[in-house]
Formats: sequence, C-alpha cells, structure tokens
Amino acid sequence: MGTGNDFSKNFSYKNFKVENLLNLKDRKIDLIKVNNKIGINVLSLGFDTLVLEKAYEFLNKNPHLGKKAYLLGVIKALKHLSYKDLSFKIYDKDNKAIEFEDKFLLSAICNGGYYGSGFNPAPSAKIDDGLLNLVYAKKLPNLLLPSLIIRYKFGLLEKSKYLDEIKIKKGQIRSSEKILANIDGEIFESKKINFQILENSLTWTYFDKTQKKC
Repeated sequence: MGTGNDFSKNFSYKNFKVENLLNLKDRKIDLIKVNNKIGINVLSLGFDTLVLEKAYEFLNKNPHLGKKAYLLGVIKALKHLSYKDLSFKIYDKDNKAIEFEDKFLLSAICNGGYYGSGFNPAPSAKIDDGLLNLVYAKKLPNLLLPSLIIRYKFGLLEKSKYLDEIKIKKGQIRSSEKILANIDGEIFESKKINFQILENSLTWTYFDKTQKKC
C-alpha cells in the first residue's frame, strides 16, 4: 500500500487469477532489524533518502502526484548533491568481518530487490535466503552521475568502479555526523546504524500457482 508498491514487486502476479486464492500457502520470510526498528524491504541512506524526503514534500502539497513525486524529488535533490564519509563494518555470508571507509553517494541494504518506485539495485535479493544485499555508490565525477543512476535503477553493477554489491548477514555504519536514512520509507537520522538479517521471522501467505485446481 506504499507510494511505489515496491515490496509487491518481489512477487510475481503476472499470471494471477482469482482462483489462485483457493490455493494459499504459508512460508517464512526474513526481516531486517535496524537499531530499534524492524523493516521488511530495504534500509537505505544518502542521496536516495534525500530524494525520498523531497518527494514527500511534493506529495504533501499535491497527494495526486503519486509516483511522479519521485522524479521531482530526484530533480530537486540533485541541487543538494553531497557525499558522506562513512565507515562500514560488515559480516559477509560466511560471517567473515570486512571493514572499509570512503565517501559515498548512497548505500542500500536490501532484503527485497525493489524500492524507490521501481529502482532495482539488487536483482538477486531474495526475501527468504537469510542474506542482505549491500549495494553502495562511491563518490564519482558529476558527468558520470546520470549513467550511475541508470545502472543503479536496473541493477547493472558490473564493470563499474563506483558501484558494488556484497551479500551479508549484519553490520554497522558509522559517521561523525548524523546520517539521513530510511527503513521502508520511514526517514530517520543517526550517527550509528546497526543492522542484521532476522531469518524466517515472518509467516507470509502467498498463492501457489503450481497446485492443480480443485
């Protein structure tokens, strides 16, 4: 029921029929713990959260804008483009600690693959694999920003020295100043963000397309 309905894109409704509702199944999916909050889809910080903040400003003035508010948010956020010094300490899928720091445009910790009204930075993300997909964009020349946004939108991270992705279990992000971030569209600020995957934490009901009709 969100503005972009991005979480629903983790499921295929392409061949949905009303009869499918007669064949419902339950399965466990993962959640994200972020400081003292719980999320289901994506934790993100940096430029994309600034875009979200600007989009909300447009929606408050004109609720009928819908998804168009995100495009207007991008245009307005570009006028306030900035990079943040961030320190990461993360644990990969084998629980190996990795530490790095740099100037970043944005970072997203994805349980689901979509957010921001159709952006798909982590196409391989699955909500039931026990992993989070950390995607981040480093500081880059302004001339390359349009191409980076396109790559980020469609998950084309290969062959880019400014974009990268790591599959992880948990981690911490630190900054000397408050980080503008959001979890599933709820904006917050913090100098330290702790996050981790909560495996098999929610029972999700879905329709089983493989089951024969009664």
